[in-house]
Amino acid sequence: MKKIAIILSVFLTLSIQSCDDFFDVNNNPDQPVDAPYYMIHPRAVLGTAAVTGGQYAILGSLWSEHFTQSHVAQQYWQWICNNITPGLFSSSFDRLYIDAIKNYELVKSKAEAVENWKYYFMSTVMEAYTYQVLVDLHDEVPFSEAVQGLNGLVHPKYEKGQDIYNELINLINAAADKDLTGSSNNEGEAGTYDKIFQGDVNKWKQFANTLKLRMYIRQRYANPAVLDDVKDLLTENNFLTVDAKIGGFSNESGKYNPLYGSEVSSNGLGNANIRGCNTFLNFMQSNNDMRLGYIYKYARNTTTYVGLDYGDRPSTSVVPADGLSEGLFAATDPVVFLSVAESQFLQAEAKEWAGQSGKDNYDAGVLASFAKFGLDGSAYIAAGGVYEYPSTGDFEEKQKAIITQKWVDCAISNPIESFFEFNRTGYPDILIPSVNSVFTGTFPKRLPFSQSSISTNPNCPEVKDIREKVWWDKK
Repeated sequence: MKKIAIILSVFLTLSIQSCDDFFDVNNNPDQPVDAPYYMIHPRAVLGTAAVTGGQYAILGSLWSEHFTQSHVAQQYWQWICNNITPGLFSSSFDRLYIDAIKNYELVKSKAEAVENWKYYFMSTVMEAYTYQVLVDLHDEVPFSEAVQGLNGLVHPKYEKGQDIYNELINLINAAADKDLTGSSNNEGEAGTYDKIFQGDVNKWKQFANTLKLRMYIRQRYANPAVLDDVKDLLTENNFLTVDAKIGGFSNESGKYNPLYGSEVSSNGLGNANIRGCNTFLNFMQSNNDMRLGYIYKYARNTTTYVGLDYGDRPSTSVVPADGLSEGLFAATDPVVFLSVAESQFLQAEAKEWAGQSGKDNYDAGVLASFAKFGLDGSAYIAAGGVYEYPSTGDFEEKQKAIITQKWVDCAISNPIESFFEFNRTGYPDILIPSVNSVFTGTFPKRLPFSQSSISTNPNCPEVKDIREKVWWDKK
């Protein structure tokens, strides 16, 4: 992947392409031009998707043990071994600020000037989502002074994750309170340029509410006072009923799904690296879960699935070079920010926390997860089914069921979220430390700060060990 040769602390403005080149996600033009806010917004969304659906999706797939590194390849071996240096993910960190956050801020400024509060709200929600991922990976990141290099703030301060969460929720609420239906200059534009909900304000409100619920639930053990906010959202009961995702990718060079383009395509790594992991494979097979056939391929020239223990590297005399199952990644896969299934699982946990039954939402989440593959999961959640909700169990049993099903649903579609949820809850409790980890018996908890910040920003905090918990990891 082409390295972005821009120092993060300067936060230069992203170059804006025309919408004819909208899905050329692997291009990074060098000549910035001005553009209307409604054309900048989709480019910013692609900036988020290129990272969260690309390198972070690969990281989430590995650290969630949906997949592991091929025993005859090296690309992600440092990731598997937890030998994470600041330079490994520096480009992804930089790109989220340069390609996404800088442009959300630009959209908000331009939209505010003409009182187009719809675009202002849409960019606020997507910016909050982007920061949520950054905070959950790094804990402290630049926020209030970020992307202000042209205003002289070339060394932005790093702020605490909880403070950023609080302010993101405030910003979402303030944007949602604007006159979103009476805004000027938004007829037709959003339907064309909004690649997530085609300008449907109600769906954006549902995305905002569900994103806030995710952020409140993540604070459960660090800031239990947010339960009152959770109850308010449950009372309002306006959550996602369709996936918040960006599609439109195609099987053409430069227009692939980001993970596919990087890992699978002939322009990328040629599908040399990611293979079946026994953690996920054994769980799915033990439950005769039909979704497995939509996530894994059979090992080549067989009708069986074959995986490795996470981080294992047997010799080719034990496991042939092509003897492992590959992932069913497709060029046209959407990048999912928040799915209907996750929305239901969040509501299920929220209701149990609030003293209500989460069964209906749990069941709906499992069914939605099967339905995305055209499958009927009703037998799995029926009485006596392997995924029957533990209605008579205690909270831990219910949380385990909810998060385990979220883990399965996140495979392929949004795996970085299952990594966050494992950190928060310890579920699924079947994950194992990497067989070849540089540290024994423990799991990674975070990414280090970006090498670009360490090298150029005197306000960058001291580098943290990747085993050090982020702020909300208090269970």
